[in-house]
Amino acid sequence: MLPLSYTAADVTIGFNGHFIVEFLKTIGTDGEVRLSLKDGSSAAVIMPEANGINRVRIDLTAADLYDMTFIRARGLKVFYETKIEGLHCDQLRSIFTEATGLEVSLGSMRADRFCL
Repeated sequence: MLPLSYTAADVTIGFNGHFIVEFLKTIGTDGEVRLSLKDGSSAAVIMPEANGINRVRIDLTAADLYDMTFIRARGLKVFYETKIEGLHCDQLRSIFTEATGLEVSLGSMRADRFCL
């Protein structure tokens, strides 16, 4: 049983616990997660709760450095935003992971072309 606050009609939800555990291992989150349900026929969405960050913007500056903006928003309303400026390419991955709780990778791209 999970503690929650819910005021609508009763709903029965069933999950295979093995799949939930494997998913949590895969995303590598150490903190809380958010489980979102839309209706009885839509898939559930599980996301790390890392400060509620749900948008990240990375800009390359004229000085060949990066600015990362972390945003928590719902619709058009922004609840939280922080910006870290002047980052080197090799700092992007660790800062992204620290802020969001997610690992990021560009797959098998050559290391000399991208740092993530």
